[in-house]
Amino acid sequence: MENKNDGENRVEKHNQGDKPLESLELRTLKDGSKSIVILQGELRHGNSNQLFDEAVNLFDSGINHIILDLSQLSYCDTAGLQSLVQIYKYTVSNPEKSFLLYIAEGSLMETLRTCHFDKFIEVTHEKSAIEGDWTAD
Repeated sequence: MENKNDGENRVEKHNQGDKPLESLELRTLKDGSKSIVILQGELRHGNSNQLFDEAVNLFDSGINHIILDLSQLSYCDTAGLQSLVQIYKYTVSNPEKSFLLYIAEGSLMETLRTCHFDKFIEVTHEKSAIEGDWTAD
């Protein structure tokens, strides 16, 4: 099975024999007490804890609101989706903390809707949601 990234985010069964596994790259930018984490590559079983750890570290450092930019993900498996649920549960336990998923329309957005993530996690595809004076640490 070929796994091309044609501008849409992919959530699909991934045959490891098709191509080498992509790593997950996280790029974190800040603007006051909020942060944006740009995810690039594949969010999967082997690296999904990396995302949760990054979110908790940001919250523990004084960040109150995190935007997770999923628009550059090429693949996300169920462990990746579970990491989003873990971050949600963390924010429920810490009501002064919040997060938002920014994602382009495509298969990952459809998966989030099908799984009703958009019913309990704020999800948007509006570019205005990620505007800010972002700076690298």
